[in-house]
Amino acid sequence: MGTTGSALNEPEPPTVDISVVVVSWNVRELLRRCLESVARAARARSLQIVVVDNASTDGSADLVRNEFPDATLIASTINLGFAKGNNLGLGASRGRYVFFLNPDTEILGDALDQLISLLERDESVGLVGPRLVEPDGTVQPVCARTLPTLRLTLLHSLYLHRVPFVGPALERRLIAPYDLEQTQDVDAISGAAMLAPKTVLEEIAGFDEVFLHTAEDIDLCVRVRQRGLRIVYVAEARVLHLGGRSREQAAVRAQAMGVISTFEYFKRTHGPLQAAVYRLSVQWIEMPLLLVVGFGKAVLRRDSGVIRDRYRLATAIWSWRVDG
Repeated sequence: MGTTGSALNEPEPPTVDISVVVVSWNVRELLRRCLESVARAARARSLQIVVVDNASTDGSADLVRNEFPDATLIASTINLGFAKGNNLGLGASRGRYVFFLNPDTEILGDALDQLISLLERDESVGLVGPRLVEPDGTVQPVCARTLPTLRLTLLHSLYLHRVPFVGPALERRLIAPYDLEQTQDVDAISGAAMLAPKTVLEEIAGFDEVFLHTAEDIDLCVRVRQRGLRIVYVAEARVLHLGGRSREQAAVRAQAMGVISTFEYFKRTHGPLQAAVYRLSVQWIEMPLLLVVGFGKAVLRRDSGVIRDRYRLATAIWSWRVDG
């Protein structure tokens, strides 16, 4: 798979309470802060940190080797993506519980213990997620959300979510109608921070690697629920999430992969008809409107980069191909 990491060839070490799996790409300083927060949060429990470095060029792998020598480092020579990278980390994990954590996060307070404690108390729960917060404390709605629907797709394709007052409220209702101040069962949580018993993850074979970028976490939630297990959002457990820092380095490619992955989700979950409607709505409604709005912004801002990036995205979606 184009990876290096002698830890994978050593005799199997003893089981620990929790393995924290972090897949990282070119976010060295954020990775350091993330791993420091993990070490603080897990003081009361035995811990294994697994870092899968997706061929970073910013010294991230050396950071792990030098500053976190006890971590299991899997240094890939190619960018494996989110799903495959996390599955590789899952295979190297030896915790009773596995916590998938983005490198642009920091665990706050006793959030990790709160999440594990809930799983320990209730075997009917197969997956838990924390409250994801911005630096100013604002809660990110994706931490407790419903499953994607065509109604939400059309809302975005027609830019109705940008209509003042009404649009954001409708978008919130379709994405996350939950009271985020309350711990509760939800349809899905965010892949930025999700914790599960390792046995559950092994039963469902981890993330489905057909997803290029986006929807792999939603798909995993669907398969956990199909096993008859609950998914719980834990409002008291807080994790800081800066969001999208790796994605920003290849924004157009990431957006195109996200659209194609969402198509795969619709095809697998709702069938070929809904998948076809999703694809057509994105290709022939959202992309033309994206270019029109982008042209207006380019004129007003005198910034040709806006329309150039939107044209690249539209071309990728029309051809249904991810380049680069």
